[in-house]
Amino acid sequence: MRGIILIAVGNPYYGRLAYNLCISIKASEGIPVALIYDDSAVTHLSEEKKIFFDHMIKCPVEYKTQNGKNEWLKPKASNSATGSP
Repeated sequence: MRGIILIAVGNPYYGRLAYNLCISIKASEGIPVALIYDDSAVTHLSEEKKIFFDHMIKCPVEYKTQNGKNEWLKPKASNSATGSP
């Protein structure tokens, strides 16, 4: 199966960007789009906007922090956010 994974963590701006990109992908390609997110990035998105994502996967805290500090690059630099080794 073919699809696209988008990651939005740390800021509402990334949630808006992910939504806009998802709409563009759906309009031109029609392939599934999954979003890995944290609450800070998607709380402003309405339920009507969230339904455009085929899958929404909440990024666990341990996949975006290190030694108690936010490491926003961590979920983007590895596949740990999806639970894969």
